[in-house]
Amino acid sequence: MISLKIFSQEKENNTRYFPVEYILKTSNDIIKGKVRNIGIFSNKKYSDMTILFDIQMLNDAGNKTMVKPQKIKYIKIQNPADGSFHEFFASTDKFGEEAGLVKVLFEGKKINWYKDYVNSALSVQVIIKGYLVDNNKNIIFKGFFDSSKNQIKKIFKQYPDLMDKVDSARTEEDYIKILQLYDAK
Repeated sequence: MISLKIFSQEKENNTRYFPVEYILKTSNDIIKGKVRNIGIFSNKKYSDMTILFDIQMLNDAGNKTMVKPQKIKYIKIQNPADGSFHEFFASTDKFGEEAGLVKVLFEGKKINWYKDYVNSALSVQVIIKGYLVDNNKNIIFKGFFDSSKNQIKKIFKQYPDLMDKVDSARTEEDYIKILQLYDAK
């Protein structure tokens, strides 16, 4: 007898769960388990959508828990496909505004740069905002990557050599190099 499994529900594929370590804001304990990856086109490669909404965690016993991103102080997710790690911190620990979980792009003595991911429930597109923050956790600039160039130029107006570098900057790595030079002055 041949059995067809059309329209049946298969047991959830555990390949979409990635190793995770996280700390809740209410504790300093490191919790280890797995996090359900929310890929847009594939669940086998890490997606930043994973941290935008309620996050499904899986413990060693196989119990599932939903955790709101606003309750997380720190999270580190490993992508099994390439072994890379994706770390995020509570924005309130990095600067004085609730923006969910942020990724550290650069932290120096004078200036810091963080990246924040935003998505509405009706869109598959992730919007990325950046935050330039001084050493006192004051936001110098917040906005979109392409609009940050003019703001960075204002910050560096007393450094003509850096302003020239800002004009030619195209990638995050270019901006990080400029922030490193500024931080060393």
